[in-house]
Amino acid sequence: MKQFYNWEQIEQFTYALVQKIDWDKYDSIYGVLRGGAPIVCLMKKFVSITIVEEDKINERTLIVDDIVDSGKTRNRYPDNDFATLFVRPRSVDLVNYYITTTDEWVVFPYEGSEDSAETVDDNI
Repeated sequence: MKQFYNWEQIEQFTYALVQKIDWDKYDSIYGVLRGGAPIVCLMKKFVSITIVEEDKINERTLIVDDIVDSGKTRNRYPDNDFATLFVRPRSVDLVNYYITTTDEWVVFPYEGSEDSAETVDDNI
């Protein structure tokens, strides 16, 4: 089953995620392309931290993605802490911060799916 989320919900989840993070541990954040990029942009609304490009990641960079499924993407950054909105139950141990677990297919508002809960006009 698919679970659709709109921008307002994603912003609320992002705010909740920001509240969980120990920001003293980090000097920058990196949003994994493609799903993490919108999340780090939303994070900047709530916390003052530098967004870096992938080639500028250091040991104090928090890596951010929208969902951790198999852990393949997460495993590309073994030396960094990882934050995500959604995580599959089998991958909970791979992340440092998350909002909720889910086994459903998550559809984000920025995916542009024809099945999306919103249209482009809804976001203008």
